[in-house]
Amino acid sequence: MKLFVTVDTEADDWDDFRPVSDGPCNNIRQLPKVHELFVSCGVRPTYLVSHRVATDDEASGTLRDFLDSGTCEIGSHCHPWETPPYTESNSLSNTMLCNLPAELQKQKIATLTDCIEQRFGVRPLTFRAGRWGYDHNVARAIRENGYRIDTSITPYISWKADYGPDFSSLELKPYWPNTAEIFPDEEPVDLFEVPATIGFLQKDFSAAHARHRSIAQSWLRYLRVGGILYHLRLLNKVWLSPEVYSAYDMIELVKRLREDKVEYLNMVFHSQTLTPGLTPFARTKEESERFYRRLETFLQFIAAEGIKGSTLKEEFLGNDEGDSASLLSDAAGDAASMSAD
Repeated sequence: MKLFVTVDTEADDWDDFRPVSDGPCNNIRQLPKVHELFVSCGVRPTYLVSHRVATDDEASGTLRDFLDSGTCEIGSHCHPWETPPYTESNSLSNTMLCNLPAELQKQKIATLTDCIEQRFGVRPLTFRAGRWGYDHNVARAIRENGYRIDTSITPYISWKADYGPDFSSLELKPYWPNTAEIFPDEEPVDLFEVPATIGFLQKDFSAAHARHRSIAQSWLRYLRVGGILYHLRLLNKVWLSPEVYSAYDMIELVKRLREDKVEYLNMVFHSQTLTPGLTPFARTKEESERFYRRLETFLQFIAAEGIKGSTLKEEFLGNDEGDSASLLSDAAGDAASMSAD
């Protein structure tokens, strides 16, 4: 089993979706503390960088130091509202990359990709859509921009209420060798799809998800039945994210996944949560400190259990970026062999 940590590395403003390309990125000043924790626990994070962070001299300089030390990967995190060109109308729907015209998607992704390459001296190969706004058109657009890995999928989760995609029918897998199982009615795109790790503490994920979904779609949700069952430890959906779940729950999820011989874990969180008041996950200094302690406790467990940390690029593409297409093909063949075994 290996652990990926994928950090949405963003500007300070959490829910300001105005189409502007500048703004404070002061939260990045808190990253050296958590990066030191990663290094001490044998974890090499993947920082998924937004356009504002990439264009901010101080913020990009901090991340460049991490990259130069060989202790991280730099990937892309596309917020359409802050990534030129700005030709779309300013609406909540258009904060989802997947809702934009295909050509505009490609232009924004190209802008971000070129900016990161210029700032960091590396062509990013890993991508995550801002607000999880991902679909088959986005998959094609990022592939055409040279990406080989995507991590925009949230199994068991729908973003329809936020004008986004519905992934609620997707069960957790360590990864998909291409998009065929995610978008079965479309031509496959040759990308590794590595989802955020979301699962249940109960043994049968499919049955647990069906119960959870049934409650969420019925009048029982008004009685907060889901929360009651969660606290009774009868139905527990858990993200591998210290922003919203305790170290205990994340550790229990890892144990459950290890029993099922899951190969990869993908922890997710936002860089802003290290700074009090920037996200709903850490509104106060005390909440931000609790977030850090949850992360610390979990990573110490990972290290003690001998679970290795890796970047997505390192694990799926190796060191030979020029031959990444053949590496993808080989890895897909290995995955098929393991399934057959």
